[in-house]
Amino acid sequence: MSPKDTQLPLESFTIDQWAEWIGSQLHLKKASPQIPSSGRQELHQTLINVHKELEDKASKERFRKAVSLVFESTQALRENAEEIYYLLQVISYLKPLRAKRLIRRHLFEEILRNVAYGGQELHTMLLVAYSKYDIDDELLDYILRSARDRRAEYSYLLVCFRILSQRNGEEAISFLETLFPYLVSKQNVAQMVRVIRGIIFRTGYRPLFEWYENEFRRCLQQWPVEAASFREALRVSILPWGSKADEKRDSYGILLSSLLNTGFHRFTPSDLLCITGLVRSVSEKVIRRVLNAIWEGSASKWSHETPWQVNCPPPDFRNRVSLNPRQCFIENALGSVQLDTENDNGALLLLTRATPRAMSAGAGAGTTTRG
Repeated sequence: MSPKDTQLPLESFTIDQWAEWIGSQLHLKKASPQIPSSGRQELHQTLINVHKELEDKASKERFRKAVSLVFESTQALRENAEEIYYLLQVISYLKPLRAKRLIRRHLFEEILRNVAYGGQELHTMLLVAYSKYDIDDELLDYILRSARDRRAEYSYLLVCFRILSQRNGEEAISFLETLFPYLVSKQNVAQMVRVIRGIIFRTGYRPLFEWYENEFRRCLQQWPVEAASFREALRVSILPWGSKADEKRDSYGILLSSLLNTGFHRFTPSDLLCITGLVRSVSEKVIRRVLNAIWEGSASKWSHETPWQVNCPPPDFRNRVSLNPRQCFIENALGSVQLDTENDNGALLLLTRATPRAMSAGAGAGTTTRG
């Protein structure tokens, strides 16, 4: 389809002429020019294509103003749901300034709540349309307030999550636990993970890492099944350990991957060196917390077997004889960063299963069993 094919002076249409033509299209009335389309379900795409084909800015602006004029003249009633649906699709794409105020008013008054067409609630479409203009503090407050009121509607909450992800990664990540009660199906989990991918692309892994480290354990206690499903989806779909994607991750992505894979992956000396080597870009306190989590996760995962123990202590191990096995593990790992790592010559830290007796001896006497 192209307006040029009609051989009519579309470029010279006034705002009123465009408004009359658009209204005729919405109400299935004959109007000149006749624009072929692929069916009623694609009417909004037809209108958008007409706008794309206009060559000069003035013509495009008149078209956008005409869309706003038609929207203003269409009452927000259930019987007008079809027309409003198509207009909101066009407005979301064209973002005509004149329509912004009315979109905002309809949204905050919730005048189209529970009115649907084409499988979509028009109030949710208003929210999306308004977010295309700007995601300001006022809209943020509305999203958080309405999310509390509509906790039974996962589709609406997911739209809120997507919008927040476009504004600020930290705000979106803090919204995660609002969605947790609905992670009862693989589809819901997959939808959330797709949004998280977008957040990571825009902000990196740090907001997600900090949220996971500080809040996930509480979420796991409150929603054990749902939170576990979320963690597994992150681990498998986004942050599997040892994949080629490691090279593209930032420091916090590697640390988050190590937390997610604790208990599922037995970390090798090279793995641990990869983690502790991040001390050059991440604070040592953070590295210590991650190593502690690896120790805890490994011990709990194989608690029915024998505990984990460190092997190949660093040269100054005798100065640390008062440390317990957990502390030896952490100090040993951090100490390895400063040692020669070209060969696995005993300078690297190893994990091996040891008897409780050997574990006690290693902590108290500075000796360990050799693997």
